[in-house]
Amino acid sequence: MAERLALIVSAGLAAAGGAAAQTGFFEDFDSFTADVDFSFGSTSEPAGFNVTHTGDNDFRNLIDVSPFNFNDADNGTPALSLFVDGDGANEVAFTPDAPLLSFGFEVTHRSTGSGATITALGASGGIIAASPLPIGPSFNEFVGFQGTLTNPIVELRITGFVDGTSAGEGFNVDNVRGTFIPTPASAWLLGVAGLAACRHRRYT
Repeated sequence: MAERLALIVSAGLAAAGGAAAQTGFFEDFDSFTADVDFSFGSTSEPAGFNVTHTGDNDFRNLIDVSPFNFNDADNGTPALSLFVDGDGANEVAFTPDAPLLSFGFEVTHRSTGSGATITALGASGGIIAASPLPIGPSFNEFVGFQGTLTNPIVELRITGFVDGTSAGEGFNVDNVRGTFIPTPASAWLLGVAGLAACRHRRYT
């Protein structure tokens, strides 16, 4: 019986093919050859997620490629150049193509401004966690969040502080990555694999 279950698992994984291997995404923006401006709008061009800007200022908020638009945000490779400001309600949201178990990115450089907060929102509608933007200037500092199977991450939102100055916060984001939650088919295959392993141990 254990051998038959093992064969079922193998057949199921073979049938799933490439779909089973699609467990997440990684976007370093190196494939972009021209700027993509999403001020007052959004873009779905990055792999695995959309990025959206709302607010009253069109400063930054683009996929910035060489020659770079902002010297203080140039880490030598294409990246998201972002600006948020609580006084002008300027916010940036990352929306994944599917709910995620984990979601994060590297803050490759930031200028010293008013500060900002990164918030992970769950499928239940509540806040999973919130973190201040790393204090800089700094390079390649990773910020990541973890969801659960019952409350995966459905959005990362970056908001600026309200300080009455409208100075806002400008920074770069690069190497964005996420892990999708398992599909029902994947979960079934994992369960059958576990059952096969248990039965094999029982009869050996």
